Amino acid sequence: MGCRKFTTFFETNEGNVSTSTLTFTPTQRDNNTALMCRAENTNLPNAVQEDEVKLNVYYPPTLRLELGKGINPNDIEEGDNVYFECHVNSNPPAYKVVWKHNGVPIQGNTRAGVILITQNLAFQSIQRTQAGNYSCVASNVEGDGTSNIIALNVMCE
Repeated sequence: MGCRKFTTFFETNEGNVSTSTLTFTPTQRDNNTALMCRAENTNLPNAVQEDEVKLNVYYPPTLRLELGKGINPNDIEEGDNVYFECHVNSNPPAYKVVWKHNGVPIQGNTRAGVILITQNLAFQSIQRTQAGNYSCVASNVEGDGTSNIIALNVMCE
């Protein structure tokens, strides 16, 4: 939250006690930031009281799908090794990542050269039948998130 100061609050004064209540809706951006409360009394200049709490904001996954580094999407031929990376941002962490090809979940098959390792999908010696639209879906207790789609073209050798 940086140094944002909140201006919407409720305050009550009862004798020697003041109570301030702040109500706000934190966003994903506020996760792991500190919320500080500071009390001062002009009659006691050296008696400043402060307390802070680190915010733990839960939010559903947001995803970004990318082809592996160094892979030219316009130059993929049969027999090439191709891999994807699914970048997941969520709190709490995702408990499941599902890979999809043309909207259908993919099953790992190391014998066929299809390797699934959580946030990575790799094809050893890719075939033209594996061309199509790829995406990933991640889930946590707050919900599901779906990545962008990457259209993969595989040319003949």
